[in-house]
Amino acid sequence: MGKTVLERIDVDNLISNLRGELGTVIESWTLLREYSILTNQLTTDMSHSQYLENLNSSEFNKINIIKKKFTDDIISKLSELAQESNRHLNFFLATQKIAKLNSEFKEYQDFIVNNNFKIRRNEFISHKNLPLTWAGHKAAYSIPYKTIIKAIAKALILMKKIDDIHIGANASLNWR
Repeated sequence: MGKTVLERIDVDNLISNLRGELGTVIESWTLLREYSILTNQLTTDMSHSQYLENLNSSEFNKINIIKKKFTDDIISKLSELAQESNRHLNFFLATQKIAKLNSEFKEYQDFIVNNNFKIRRNEFISHKNLPLTWAGHKAAYSIPYKTIIKAIAKALILMKKIDDIHIGANASLNWR
């Protein structure tokens, strides 16, 4: 009988790729923050008519579209990291492989589910649902920026704990 997927996965490969995936979340967040600062600069200290003019500006609209794409990317990746699957790159697979941090994973997963990351990803980002009628359409779940930051922090804390167990005393060197 062959080995299970969990047994065949190289732990170094798994954890390195997981760290890289979280790195792309941080990269997207950094760019999102830069574009948010830019939109704030464009709208601060201007009159109402200037503000309305900005809203109709194609450049301003492009910046807002880019911000939405980064937000959706972050929400989607954080949601995927919270999935329970032995066939996809996620925290569940890593915690199963190192046989530790199950409660920490569950806490992260609960935060993602309770704050609608999974629903938003599954219904409005990656697997858009098509209602049978126009009346069946609904607005996407709004996830406040502060909640997104908390989710990133929780993912980062979990990743660092995984590194501490897997790498040991030198784990902090990966995060400098």
